Amino acid sequence: MACAANLKALHAAQLSCYVTGGPAPELGKAYWVKLTKTSPPLVGAATLLCPLADREEATSVQYMGPTADPRTLPAGDPVGCDFAGNHSPHGHEGGNILLNSGAVVNDNTLLEGLWGTAINKKCRP
Repeated sequence: MACAANLKALHAAQLSCYVTGGPAPELGKAYWVKLTKTSPPLVGAATLLCPLADREEATSVQYMGPTADPRTLPAGDPVGCDFAGNHSPHGHEGGNILLNSGAVVNDNTLLEGLWGTAINKKCRP
């Protein structure tokens, strides 16, 4: 639930950036990092950390970002998701997916279904 809340906070911050006429977003995880660099920050750095990704190799950004500007995507398209393995030591076992509508869904279908689409086509590091 905390991970899904982080993704929802990132979505709300991106919408705020659109309203204030912020610059065109970078893509991938840099998209989320940019939200922490505004003045004042739209989200805190801790929002970029999946609370379940308690691994030594964890980076400062544990969510993948969009491959295209979300302003151009349909509401049902993924714009962010966990890195494979955030919720499992085995990797590629699914996780939370942020849709452009702001909804967060959990899909544990391995590489089939929405999870596979998100990590292979719609989201990137």
